[in-house]
Amino acid sequence: MRTLINPFIMSYRDGIMDLLDSQVSSAKIPLARLSSPDLYYILTGNDCTLEINDPAAPKILCLGGDPSRQEALGPVLSLYIDQLNRLVNRAGRHPCALVCDEFATVRAFSMVTTMATARSNNIVPVLSMQDINQLRTQYSKGEADMILAIAGNVFCGQVGGETALRVSERFPKILRGWRPCLPGN
Repeated sequence: MRTLINPFIMSYRDGIMDLLDSQVSSAKIPLARLSSPDLYYILTGNDCTLEINDPAAPKILCLGGDPSRQEALGPVLSLYIDQLNRLVNRAGRHPCALVCDEFATVRAFSMVTTMATARSNNIVPVLSMQDINQLRTQYSKGEADMILAIAGNVFCGQVGGETALRVSERFPKILRGWRPCLPGN
């Protein structure tokens, strides 16, 4: 968080008010997109807890984005996903799935930890994205590579480039005891 606010602090300390004013104006644009009665309603109150795998009261929670407001909603969705990961990734909870479609559009800091420990806590994380390069727009190269590396199963459609190479490396080069399942066999 400190690295995100540091440019504002430096401009203020250096007395460069024109730059500070420009920075604040730039920050206002995505923040203004958050200004909506719907989002205020969702972020206030205590209608439901995020403990979706509470054995006494399991829930289904669906979070959705809006491509036209992705820049503003991405941080909010990331915050919810991180909080969900903290609450559900504990022993003794009800089995659950965390299905994150278009995962590359959010920045969930806790997902790598959840993926690494999910099986022991009866959690099935399902992340979908178009390509590893799309994932690298929100995560560093190392983080994106780690997410792909620790995924237990990979389902892949038609991809090319580095993603195709990485996926192909997960399959054995020599198939033993395999025979095609053909009609009539």
